[in-house]
Amino acid sequence: MIKRCERCSDETHFLEKCTFCGKYICRNCLHTAKNLEKIKRVVICKGCFGDAKKIKEYDSMK
Repeated sequence: MIKRCERCSDETHFLEKCTFCGKYICRNCLHTAKNLEKIKRVVICKGCFGDAKKIKEYDSMK
């Protein structure tokens, strides 16, 4: 099933949800992601990476 990215409107099969803004984004809009545990994954999009508060919150997650 092809879905649409909420940030750039590209069509793709795989979308991830940004942890900070809640948008479903494609791989091109994903800035960085890290696994906190085996199940929990934190994703930040390029739009949220411009906000200093969100960057600090992302960096402080362990």
